[in-house]
Amino acid sequence: PSELVQKLKEHRTSQKHAHHGKGKDYVCCRKDGEPYNTYAFSVMFSRFLKRKGLPHCRFHDLRHIHATLLLKSGVNMKTAQARLGHSDISTTMNIYTHVDETMQSDPAERMDAWLFDVSANQEGSNE
Repeated sequence: PSELVQKLKEHRTSQKHAHHGKGKDYVCCRKDGEPYNTYAFSVMFSRFLKRKGLPHCRFHDLRHIHATLLLKSGVNMKTAQARLGHSDISTTMNIYTHVDETMQSDPAERMDAWLFDVSANQEGSNE
């Protein structure tokens, strides 16, 4: 989202000022301007989830969640593939997207309405 991109840009600028222009161009880094190692970042993410009362998930799982939310919201899967940087759409569809209960109920509700909603079916007929 554009608002998030703007906030990340602002944070990166504040990081540059905090390190007086020295070091790397990282958005999230240690106080000395160097990057976190992956283990430390995973620990911080895990602690964040616990503080917020959220279920545990790996940081990488956010990519799967993102792909599933794109699918659920009706985003074209070629667009999702490009956004996630996958060279093959089958990676996006078969590995990264998941179907949840609400996604299962929508087709069932549509079939119910189509098959058993007499008033809706009669509106389209000339009888």
